[in-house]
Amino acid sequence: MTSIRWAGSGLVSVALMGLAGCGGDGGGFDPGNLTGELLAKLPMNAGVTTAFAAEVRDGYAYAKSYYGLVVVQLGAGTDASIVATSDVVPRTPSESRVINWVGQTLLIGHGGRVVAFDVSNPAAPLQLSDVGFPSAIYDLAVVGSRVYVAAETSGVAVYDYANPAAPTMVGQINNEQVYGVAANANNVFTINQTQLKVFDTSPSWNAVAAVETITGRDLEIDGSHLIASLGYGGRGLVDIATPSAPMIHVNDMGMPGSICSGRLNRVGDRMYDACEDRPPLVFDVTNLDTAEKLFPIPTQYVTTVHGATASPDFLVLSADDGLVLCR
Repeated sequence: MTSIRWAGSGLVSVALMGLAGCGGDGGGFDPGNLTGELLAKLPMNAGVTTAFAAEVRDGYAYAKSYYGLVVVQLGAGTDASIVATSDVVPRTPSESRVINWVGQTLLIGHGGRVVAFDVSNPAAPLQLSDVGFPSAIYDLAVVGSRVYVAAETSGVAVYDYANPAAPTMVGQINNEQVYGVAANANNVFTINQTQLKVFDTSPSWNAVAAVETITGRDLEIDGSHLIASLGYGGRGLVDIATPSAPMIHVNDMGMPGSICSGRLNRVGDRMYDACEDRPPLVFDVTNLDTAEKLFPIPTQYVTTVHGATASPDFLVLSADDGLVLCR
């Protein structure tokens, strides 16, 4: 997400003025009022300060930590405070960067586990279930109560979380290596270092298309398009209006000599991307068929950034320093 536009022939770069501090345009931000102000920096655990990913909902940030979940009450930003720390049971370390919601239940990827939390009381998260996999969790896609789990070398397992305390497995897709997954009511999309694949949903789970990609890392779905994180290849827009014939339009935003986890996070009409070895990126996805802007978020206050999201009032970065709030 440097600067990007969608034109009839594909994605092209657009130069935008750099922003001061760690401010950025997204969520409820007014780009004209950016100050680059650091509001708070909250270490996650004693000895391991890192926040690996975060989701924001109803005045709280839920951060994936080295040992599980940390809940931060955001307030005005400057008075943000940690209100709960909930280590997974059994307690194990994990640097997974995966977090998502299924209804009101929060899911985190923790090594080779998907752990569900009831956060109806943010000050007292309750672990509801823990599903294990033979390889690391790379991504979670949610459609209704159905959760698609990209477990790297184990492909995609499909679980129904209608009862989050007792999820049930309902399918298995693509037993090859998978880094990213997205889904809608009719199809499931997977990506790895060489291919984007399309599958029918249940009951058949049949493969309907496969196209070559460049170091695929993550997917986000937006109606008849996918936004693909392509590592060395930058970001690509995939037309899936005809799922059996997806068309990838690749832009030239790859960073030479740099490959990243490329975790994408949609917040309203903004898409955030964190790439660890360079500043996070943000772009406007209000209308993918018209010119939209995309630019980097300078991060002078933090070291390595693993994830980026936003509240209505400020930017929320998951970083080696912890959870960082700025505007």
